[in-house]
This record gives sequence, C-alpha cells and structure tokens, in this order.
Amino acid sequence: MLIGTKQAYDFAAGKRRYAKYTMAQLRFAVEDIKQVTKVWPDHPNANWYADDLHTVVAEILRRTDSGACPTCGRV
Repeated sequence: MLIGTKQAYDFAAGKRRYAKYTMAQLRFAVEDIKQVTKVWPDHPNANWYADDLHTVVAEILRRTDSGACPTCGRV
C-alpha cells in the first residue's frame, strides 16, 4: 500500500474488530499506535491512526470502570 492511501476510518468496523481483542492485545495496540504517531507525527495517515487509537481506548474503557484514560492516565 502506498503511504497516505488509507480510506476514511470506519468506526463501526474498528469497533467490531477490537471487540474481539483481549485486554493484552488492546494495550499492545495502544502502545503500537502511540509509537507510530510519535516517530512520524506528520504521517499522511496520522488522522486515521488517531481515529484507530480512539477506537481502541473506547473499547478498553468500555471493559473497565476505572475511568482513567489508558494512554495518558487522566480521569
């Protein structure tokens, strides 16, 4: 795939995909996405990665009642 060719993020598909992940897989996905965006913040697909991160975080928060954001720790 060429850089910058991702289509618009499909939140429904992302939600279905991450609902099947274990908590360990979800936490790994968070760290993986954070590393990608840290290394290349102006990546052509940066908005797609941000949407994907939000979807993963939403799934983690849905499963836990801590209320703390898994990416930054804020409540």
